[in-house]
Amino acid sequence: MVASAERLLFILFGVVLLGSWVALLVHRDLSKRKVIRQDYFSQWLELSGSYVDQAHQETIEYKGVRAYFGGPLMFGVGMIAGMLGIGAGALKVLVLDLMMGYPPKVSTTTSNMIIGVTALAGASVFMAYGLIKPGIVAPVAVGVVIGALAGTKILVRMKNQAVRYLFLVILLILGLEMVVRGIWGVV
Repeated sequence: MVASAERLLFILFGVVLLGSWVALLVHRDLSKRKVIRQDYFSQWLELSGSYVDQAHQETIEYKGVRAYFGGPLMFGVGMIAGMLGIGAGALKVLVLDLMMGYPPKVSTTTSNMIIGVTALAGASVFMAYGLIKPGIVAPVAVGVVIGALAGTKILVRMKNQAVRYLFLVILLILGLEMVVRGIWGVV
């Protein structure tokens, strides 16, 4: 049985994910807008780039904006990830996508890299306290690496809109699962 404080935490996190799902659903056409001007801070940080989109056979150029909001929000997401012991990738994608204006492929791949950094920081603390069992970690790590390589190969062939819709489905499932776990007390 799960304690009431843990149940509340599950429900709150589920509500945040579902709220994020609504925000992303409402603003799903933001990726079609092109940023003409960056704010000074985002420009100073050089938050722009381009990539070759295999699905469209074209080079996609993008410019990140509102880094002055994105940085503190990422700090908050990192705190949540550290406290809950999760990667919080869904929240990172939302900050990159909705707040900073990155295309879905850039948001998801950047979030993936940040998750690695977050996981390394958390794993270092857990390792120092002897809370990591190498026998359990090894097969999980191999599976994650294989899955990440396969996912990357699929991602480069997908259109940005398909990536966004897939993310919406996953976000909805995660949010509902967290709320249900909180209500029924299932871990």
